[in-house]
Amino acid sequence: MSITTHGGSSDRGLSPLQRTSFRTVAAIAFTGVITAPLVGIATAQTGSLGSSGSGGSTPPTSSSTSTSTTPTSSTTPTTTTTPPPAREATVELRVLVLDNGTPFVGALAERLAAEGVEVDRVDVGPGRTGSITREMLADDASTSARYMGIVSPSAARGGITPEEHQILDDFAADYGIREIAAYNWPSAAIGMGGPSFSGELDGLGVNLTTEATAGPWSYLDGALTFDDIAPGPESYGYVSSPLADTGSTSFRPLLTTPDHGGGTLMGVYTSGDREQLVLTVDMNQYQQQFTVLSHGMISWLTRGVSTSMYRNTFNVQVDDVFLTDDEWNPEGNCTFLADAGCAPDEGDLAESRMGADDVATATTWQDANGVKLDMTFNAFGAKEDDPLTRALLESRADLRWINHTWDHSNLDNLDQARITDQIQRNLDWAEANQVTLNPAELVTGQHSGLVSGPSREDNPALAPALTATGVTWVAADASVEAVQRRVGDALTVPRHPMNIFYNTSTEANAVDEYNWIYTSRADGGSGVCESNPASTCISPLGPDGFDGYIVPQEARHALNHAIGMDPRPHYVHQSNITGDGILYPVLNAFLANYRSVFSPSAPLLNPTHAELGREMQRRAAWAAAAEDVTATVTGDTLVITNRGAAGVDVPVTTPEGSDLTGTGYAGAESGWLTIAPGASVTVELGSEPGFRTPSGDADEPAVAARALPQAARAGAAPATGQGSVVIPPINEATRVGAMGEGPSAIG
Repeated sequence: MSITTHGGSSDRGLSPLQRTSFRTVAAIAFTGVITAPLVGIATAQTGSLGSSGSGGSTPPTSSSTSTSTTPTSSTTPTTTTTPPPAREATVELRVLVLDNGTPFVGALAERLAAEGVEVDRVDVGPGRTGSITREMLADDASTSARYMGIVSPSAARGGITPEEHQILDDFAADYGIREIAAYNWPSAAIGMGGPSFSGELDGLGVNLTTEATAGPWSYLDGALTFDDIAPGPESYGYVSSPLADTGSTSFRPLLTTPDHGGGTLMGVYTSGDREQLVLTVDMNQYQQQFTVLSHGMISWLTRGVSTSMYRNTFNVQVDDVFLTDDEWNPEGNCTFLADAGCAPDEGDLAESRMGADDVATATTWQDANGVKLDMTFNAFGAKEDDPLTRALLESRADLRWINHTWDHSNLDNLDQARITDQIQRNLDWAEANQVTLNPAELVTGQHSGLVSGPSREDNPALAPALTATGVTWVAADASVEAVQRRVGDALTVPRHPMNIFYNTSTEANAVDEYNWIYTSRADGGSGVCESNPASTCISPLGPDGFDGYIVPQEARHALNHAIGMDPRPHYVHQSNITGDGILYPVLNAFLANYRSVFSPSAPLLNPTHAELGREMQRRAAWAAAAEDVTATVTGDTLVITNRGAAGVDVPVTTPEGSDLTGTGYAGAESGWLTIAPGASVTVELGSEPGFRTPSGDADEPAVAARALPQAARAGAAPATGQGSVVIPPINEATRVGAMGEGPSAIG
């Protein structure tokens, strides 16, 4: 890997004019939720696209033509023009999405952007304007492809003209550009026979083939089951079988099922020099089969080379350590001591606090599962001769610690001095008791002092107090503030509340409160689920409701976050790891689900609070800066150039065997590269990914383009501003984890 400082131009990349006309960058919510915008298509133009700009797309005039004189019968010389030889193709690392508004296409666009791949979404739905042209896809004069992959609604690409269909086919064949055809009727047009089954596929058992798990899906063990979590149909598709190969076509199954008589649901159809990943099952972004399989789809599409980063992460923080939490009153449907008129009678379980045995259970669980429980502590509750305090300090080196303020005071209305004292006293206690922590991390009580807190507004005294105490990563509640933002010198780290409520330490209380929140008034519940559009009413849970409903439901939510490119941590409370230890069944189910599907090459990572905050920050910065970065592959060389005025961290994934200094994960090498302004980084891939250089047949568009006079090629360039960019707002429907979660826990 090498770094080169330059003056802003490179003969490997596309010119700034080309990039301005056709490029867009995904908009990222700092939470890891990324929305890829729609891009208007440039109006069709005649001639071939070229450029005399800094992209180096115009070959020297001296090599553009050659002249030969041949006598004719009248001895009049005739001049003929032959094209210059093709340069080795250069392919820009972006993906073109033909967006017809269907959920599967939208899910693929969102997932590409979430992993960091640059996406151009082109509207091919009803009422579309403009057209797809060869000039939009490639600068044939310099043998440069503007896209490394295409996502289409189906192999038939409904919504575009036959001429556009042919343009896409020719472009894909000429440059070796792969295509995902999202949802297809099985037919000979994609190398498959007619369907042997069509209909609902809920709960379908499927298996990846050996070819799939040896290639882009190597991060999976091979077997998985489609979702079946709702009363009505959730998945629909067709089971079919491949047709026999011909001299020019073949079909390689990648995802099969033994159900419904057996057959194929996904495979690679090759026709001549074109490759399409075709699926005969519909999917959307909320289905786990999509979330599990989509990274492999992206790896296949990009040939394993992209400006992206794929990781599965999980972090859970246990708030209020050393303190006591109030308990739910199942008779009064209220919280003892916290709600007015909710006083306990003698013998009621009114509050809960961890004991020494709970510390031993926590450390044993950590050791057995390879996941740390972050102890978010309030040292006010630590006492001499207290068995819990003694047990926690004896295990301090085995635990991760986060400052939760001294005594959990509400910071909404405190002045700077008192907020500073709340933060600093906890740090002083940790230092005095040799508790190792990162002083830059903070979780305020009830997320107070922030919009996430009880007052739902920032306390202006909080930001200077954070600066005074060196805090740079302050927790927020993701159910209130999903997007990372700046608070003075600090950034928020939005946390997902798990629906293991702060005021429940027993399974019975957890079920009772769940019923109160999630059942209708007619069923004896609060009716909140009827008035809250983000909630759904359920039938009342019975005595087995904790293991039968709550555990699988909450484990599923955690898994969706962990595998959905969502770096936000989770939080629970110390009450949840005492009593019945109701957190552990959820975590055990979550980990069992993860490890039953993913292979050892994709271990579940367990970053710290600060590391997750930094990851959110990097992703957002990359989305904002990617417009100034060009990433191209020529042969077996990847070149990433920063044309911006500031340095940028770029996520990079390459096949194993490249000279990228990164980390092996999911069968690839990946990492963040910091590129200075005006500099390029070169990564040797070790082998060519498989893109093609047009062969030179006389009727190929690339050859015809190179035969044009230089002036004609330059004149075919599009005018600046012909591309339009529309970035939709981020809303609850696009946020990871926005569906299926209940109201925030308190604390």
